[in-house]
Amino acid sequence: MTLTIEATGNPKPTVRFFRGADELVATEGQIEIKESEDGQTFTATILSMQPNQQGDYTATVQNTGGMAKSKKCKVTVTKTPTFIRTPHDLTVADKSEAIFESEIDAFPSAKITWLKDGKPLTVKEGVEIQAQNDKGLYTLRIPQVDTTKHMGTILCRAENAIGTTEHSIQLNVTTAPTLKAQLKDLEVLRGQDAIFTVDVQGYPIPDIIWSRVDKVLEEQNEIISFSDDRKQLTIRNVQIENEDEYNVRIVNEFGEITSKAKLSVLELPEIQPLLEDKSIQIRQQIEYSTTITGRPLPEIQWLKNQKPLNASPPHINIETIEEDVIKTTLRIDNIQSDDDGTYAIRVKNRAGQKESSSKLNVLAKLTFIKKIQDENVIQGQPISFQCQIEAIPKPKVTFYLNDQELKSGGKIKIESKGDLNTLSFSKVDLVDSGIIKAMADNGLDKEEISAKLSVCLKPSLVGKPTDAQVSIGQPARLQCAFTGLPMPELKWSRVDGQPLHEGIEIANDENQGIAALVFNATTMTDKGAYLVKATNVVGSVEQKVNLDVKEIKPTIIRDLEAAINATKGEPMTLTIEATGNPKPTVRFFRGADELVATE
Repeated sequence: MTLTIEATGNPKPTVRFFRGADELVATEGQIEIKESEDGQTFTATILSMQPNQQGDYTATVQNTGGMAKSKKCKVTVTKTPTFIRTPHDLTVADKSEAIFESEIDAFPSAKITWLKDGKPLTVKEGVEIQAQNDKGLYTLRIPQVDTTKHMGTILCRAENAIGTTEHSIQLNVTTAPTLKAQLKDLEVLRGQDAIFTVDVQGYPIPDIIWSRVDKVLEEQNEIISFSDDRKQLTIRNVQIENEDEYNVRIVNEFGEITSKAKLSVLELPEIQPLLEDKSIQIRQQIEYSTTITGRPLPEIQWLKNQKPLNASPPHINIETIEEDVIKTTLRIDNIQSDDDGTYAIRVKNRAGQKESSSKLNVLAKLTFIKKIQDENVIQGQPISFQCQIEAIPKPKVTFYLNDQELKSGGKIKIESKGDLNTLSFSKVDLVDSGIIKAMADNGLDKEEISAKLSVCLKPSLVGKPTDAQVSIGQPARLQCAFTGLPMPELKWSRVDGQPLHEGIEIANDENQGIAALVFNATTMTDKGAYLVKATNVVGSVEQKVNLDVKEIKPTIIRDLEAAINATKGEPMTLTIEATGNPKPTVRFFRGADELVATE
């Protein structure tokens, strides 16, 4: 460590260095104090720092003119751990003692950890750990070596805040060979490499002999190779003919063990030919046929929209024949619209999985199965128009009123459920009368249908009709006024059910809503109640009108003569002239006695 200070003065100053109150004095091999040629730079060097030399260092600069003192310099002594003496590899007998000693220089003192297989060794593993930090001596003692627990590489790690150092040692136990695990059966894809590996313990290091069944294997043209320690056998580019049983024999002077495993060669499933997208008309038949290969032969599954077709509908049939390969066919008879979707075949074995799919588009020419109908509806009432369409792809349906597109909102609601399309009015107004049109378009076909919407008013009486009263023989007219939309049809009848005779004229004007009965000359049989019925497509109304025919009292136009002189035995005539309606009856009297015709 070197302390450096630069100072000037006149006369030239003297520089002295201190640790605390103790002055540093030049000592050969320990402390050097030097001055530069220009007399301005002064250094103090401690050649080998020790922990007891850390502390606060200062310097004084002094001449006859006075003295100046430097700032304190705090010096800390550290050292990264270093092995002065490393532990050595050991070979011992099973159940005997093993001791590893190390000496480490470090400041501050190092923390020592002994590890095996990456895990610290503790008393649980049957070891004793001793540390003399002041001397830097550290010991790992294993009173009774256990081959399983202790044999192998042990790591001694020393660390402090400054750094870390490690040293590995080998503990060999003279034992017969052991395997941590038996060989495992391998399943390898054809063309890939098969690798058998053994984890062997035993000392002296055992020989490892690989064989196929009973034939010893040797390295062969890069097809068969071994790792340097022969713990690994690699068979490259595995083919079907490499499938067999493979053995390993491990031997040293204390014994031998064997293990065996089976190599199975797998092949990924293949689907030939792959499924292709198809389009087909409704009610036709379609087949998907393909051949499946793989080793082992794969399991197969047909799917629709990613759901298995295990319990398929009656019109869907699956046939599968399994020999060296698998031949399978999916057939769909009498295709319906709900058969549209994505069909797939999924094949799987231990090597992997493969899938092929086909988008099946079921087509149907756009046809209106149910058409909208003409409708007559009373103003203010609701009405719906429905049409049912067979079409694949599903069409977009647009409704129009008098060539103006209709959209949901307010009193209008448009719905589409499945193949049924509905236009609804919560109420209709007179302005809604017109032609309703439904247009369907699925990109392939376009069709339209139309119907008439008539917003109607029920027939109703306008004003109050007046009953007629006439004298017999006079003309008469019975009349009522009606309104309605459309204008109603008008019919007359007698309330008593008697027919209207030919002398009665029906003078209706249906365009104006006028119902009239005309009597040119009334008779007493015309007297009575008459009924007029106004009817249109949304209703009817009736009105009764009375006709009263009055009789005319007889009138004597020429009365009897006041006196007549009659000749005995000769005829005498009495004459009277009279009128009346109906025609009156005339009776003659002499006194109180009526004259009765006598022959």
